[in-house]
Amino acid sequence: MKKFILKKKFKIYFLEPNFAQVERPSFDEFMEPLNLCYLAAVAKNAGHEVFVKQQFNNTNEELIDDILRFNPDILAVTLITLFVNRARYITSEIKKINPEIISIVGGSHVTGDPEETAKYFDYVIVGEGENPFLNLLCELPNNRKPNLPGVGYFSDGKFFLNNYRVRNTNILQLPVRDNLDFSRYTGIGNGPPPMPKVGFASMLLSKGCRFDCDFCVNKSIWKDSSSKIIPVVKRNPEDVVSEMKLLSERYNIGYVWFQDADFPLYDRKYMKSFFQIKSSNSSIKYSFMSRIDNIILRNDFSEAEDFLFALKKSGCHMIGFGLESFSPQLLKRMKKSITLEKVKKVLELVFNAGIIPVAFFIIGYPDETRERLEATYNIAKTLKILRFRFAIFYPFVGTLSLSRIKKEDWLIPPNDSYDFADNEHQVIKCNLEKGELEKYFKFMNSKIYFEKEYLETLEEFYSLHIDMQPTISNWSGIIDSQFKRD
Repeated sequence: MKKFILKKKFKIYFLEPNFAQVERPSFDEFMEPLNLCYLAAVAKNAGHEVFVKQQFNNTNEELIDDILRFNPDILAVTLITLFVNRARYITSEIKKINPEIISIVGGSHVTGDPEETAKYFDYVIVGEGENPFLNLLCELPNNRKPNLPGVGYFSDGKFFLNNYRVRNTNILQLPVRDNLDFSRYTGIGNGPPPMPKVGFASMLLSKGCRFDCDFCVNKSIWKDSSSKIIPVVKRNPEDVVSEMKLLSERYNIGYVWFQDADFPLYDRKYMKSFFQIKSSNSSIKYSFMSRIDNIILRNDFSEAEDFLFALKKSGCHMIGFGLESFSPQLLKRMKKSITLEKVKKVLELVFNAGIIPVAFFIIGYPDETRERLEATYNIAKTLKILRFRFAIFYPFVGTLSLSRIKKEDWLIPPNDSYDFADNEHQVIKCNLEKGELEKYFKFMNSKIYFEKEYLETLEEFYSLHIDMQPTISNWSGIIDSQFKRD
């Protein structure tokens, strides 16, 4: 990364707001805002004073008071579509009290719709934020209307954006974590099998994504000015393991969730180097999301089996898979080229290796039907899956799916105002009655853990892998205490 000349030392408050409809959440899936922590690191290393905050269980009023106590020069906010309405409100209230505070926003929502976003904030940053943000900090003391790559704003009623974007291929800075409360972080939640009772943090092994899923916001970030998706950038394995050791020693962390969009299992040579360095230097357990395609390469099932056992030996505890649906029609629309046959084989291999398989599904996608939804559920409960997450589809700004949905007039008013951006409410038209999708959402996320097939799978996993057994042997008791819903 180029060296930046500091012209003024700013106090910068980095904020991740809550979802639009959440006041005091009781999240069962929660991790640190790693994107903000990296951005704060590059600002701190350039000489600025930084503070990173997640709203978590603070009300809007409590959060506004906290911001004003810090008395920042800059309020820097990360925006996905789920955060937009709350971020607008908090920023507007701050500006009423202290209009001198400069608001800067970035993230996938901003990148997908920079001009509309800029109506509510002083500056927007598109794409990867590190270089544009530092360039802006250098310019602000002398120039409030800079012409900088990746930076946009309104001036005299007209929107200006220098949309030239260059990938930042470095992951050199360690994230700023000093003011975070690690006792809150749980990764992908409670439930069967229960998570180890150790300190939890998240990291990056790589950044970028090679895929082009219809519903995903990542591709809007990982592009340069040619609009081409740039290959994944991987960190030096030695640096990754050094950060793991630091987390263990400084914050008493025993478990890491890798937030990579495309965890590089496909690069076996790289992963084996990581295994070798980690196994001799860190006992931290870890988890990540992966594509089904990344497990079995070139149809070599024997190699995949050996690789997964090596993955388990290196400390891998759990792998999440975005399966989304078992409807071929919906998968085609999503641009997910996976088959049920391959899913079954991959899950079986992961299960047999003693790694917890987790599956994520999207319900209520365009062209969803009751029959497709129920078929997905009935197949899912029979597979080698130990944790499930069913989420109602929300068309994020910056995705191809939203562009088509608007064109086809599928949005349900007034949901284009982001009031129900939470993956728990139906916001697009599909072939179900009003309120029916929300009922399926609640049913599927709880009932599946009481299904006979699931309980048999859970017990089989523990009988095969003694090292994974919890201290409580009553599976139904674990499920009832952590998943029963009204």
